Amino acid sequence: MKGKRVFLLGAFVFVIAALFAASLIICPVDASAKVYRMKIQSAYPRGDVSMELLEEFAKSADKRSNGQIKISVFADPELVPAEQLFDLVADPGEQNNLFGKGQKAEAELAKELDRLSTEAQKYSRAAEQRSIDGATQERLKALGYVD
Repeated sequence: MKGKRVFLLGAFVFVIAALFAASLIICPVDASAKVYRMKIQSAYPRGDVSMELLEEFAKSADKRSNGQIKISVFADPELVPAEQLFDLVADPGEQNNLFGKGQKAEAELAKELDRLSTEAQKYSRAAEQRSIDGATQERLKALGYVD
């Protein structure tokens, strides 16, 4: 009687294991089923070399991800107008493009942009003037960042 129970228990465990294995074979869990779609807009028109490079990048991303990353490439201004100016304090949803409307805010925001750009250039020049030690130079060379 004990042997019969052990046999039935073993048979039950075997059947459950076989059903589980069959479910994995019949319905495999496929993580690659998720596809990510992205849009990129170039700052240049179609025919420009940068557009060709972006299109090659999109093809490479598709191939290397086994089709999981799909990138649509658009030229300027296919998705959004090239010239945009928003007052994010007054219009956080970017619904009112101020560019070209001759508003006082346009001039003020353009002036602020110029100021920030000039300030950023100061930091850029400061970075160019810094020197690095020989060991760091050799590490950067080994990584291919500098010649």
